[in-house]
Amino acid sequence: QRASLGTPVRFANHVGTIAQDLGKLPWRFSSDDFPSAELVASFVDAISPCQTTLPNDPGMPIEELALTMEEGYQHLVHAFNDPDSTPYSPWGRFSLTTDYQDRLNRLASLARYAVEHPEILRRPPVDGNNGLLVVTGLHRTGSTLLQNLLAQDPKAATTHSWQMMTTIDDQEEEGYELLKAKDTEKLKILDTMLAPGWYNEFRKMHNYAFERPEEDVLVLRNVFAAPMEIYGHSPNRALIEWWEREKSTVAWYNYRVLHVFFKMLEARGMGPSGHWVTKNPDHSNTLVELLNEFPRANIIVTHRDPTRVVASWCKMNLFVQFMYLHNDTLVQQNRLPEILQTGSAFGRRYLDHMSSASSALVQNRNHLECTKPELAERIYDVDWKSFISDPIAEVERIYHHFGYDFSDEFVTNMREYLAENGRHKFGKVTYSLDEFHLTPEEVREAMHLYTSKYSSKF
Repeated sequence: QRASLGTPVRFANHVGTIAQDLGKLPWRFSSDDFPSAELVASFVDAISPCQTTLPNDPGMPIEELALTMEEGYQHLVHAFNDPDSTPYSPWGRFSLTTDYQDRLNRLASLARYAVEHPEILRRPPVDGNNGLLVVTGLHRTGSTLLQNLLAQDPKAATTHSWQMMTTIDDQEEEGYELLKAKDTEKLKILDTMLAPGWYNEFRKMHNYAFERPEEDVLVLRNVFAAPMEIYGHSPNRALIEWWEREKSTVAWYNYRVLHVFFKMLEARGMGPSGHWVTKNPDHSNTLVELLNEFPRANIIVTHRDPTRVVASWCKMNLFVQFMYLHNDTLVQQNRLPEILQTGSAFGRRYLDHMSSASSALVQNRNHLECTKPELAERIYDVDWKSFISDPIAEVERIYHHFGYDFSDEFVTNMREYLAENGRHKFGKVTYSLDEFHLTPEEVREAMHLYTSKYSSKF
């Protein structure tokens, strides 16, 4: 819309497209760029139950789990290197190779910290004593606003972008202010040289900032097994089938890494005096596994009309992938792959993601209700309309349900936050299913399990 690619990006795409046409795909990955089974096994061994107070073992030998993760990384490498499967632009390839290396560095930093400070792993589980409040549900259902409101409780702590987007080593060596100054400079370069207008447009959909609360997917992305990326950013059928087959095993690894991350923050004085607040729509895919790792967690599931969810999720991903996928050279030559067009292939990709996530949510809830009713009772449902019409009243109901203290200071903080952060603070974005060649009937059919169980919530 109002975003464009800057001259350096256009040049890189032009040269990279020529190279690709000559059979030289720029910025490829190899298996050596990702953790080997041995490296994964060493990290898992360091955080294994016999050395910690954490519950829930993976149910298999560590070596087998490590090989499972290595298989997923192999599929990811293939997806990235196959231009027909994931047609990143040349600049997108450069950006992602840099981003992936940063993620590996963050995971390695957490692993080193856990090995060097084994005492943090013997800290009590973070979900004890009403200590963990998790917000999930499908994407684009109000969970970001809810996380930010819950974070206004002076007794709560939540995950912030800067804690998850920088290494522990850099945090301790450089400090917050210097890291924030570097991030500000990067955004300036992005907004003036690389993609003028993109950041302002993106913030209309999701208000990301270095210092703000953010969902814990930024931790799980470091493991390279976040469903939103497996379905959306790397739409490779073998990778998706691996995730669907192995997601319980992968989820154990994901949630153990997340648990260690929380314990690390607590050990470094960044924990709450009362309880943690975290948020991630991807948790709806693996609620059973989440509660295996955090059996005393309190879960909030947000709901919204699926036709609005899918349209909004498709539109947001046009923003997210603008820098990675858009290639003016191919546009000018009328060679833009179908999957990059604002059309049926793009829309179908994200409808498939929401169909899978919504079905998993229903199946997980049904399983818990039948086999572990005491855990099912730890889940509280929030519908979009009642939440948006009176957010503070909905938070009060949540606190009453889970037994948290709803203080006057908390209410004041929420009122101030809402006054300063209106719903359309950075502008309003319009979206519709028509843009993505989808119909309400297609969405309802694809998500029929969800609409059948939760239609009263939207």
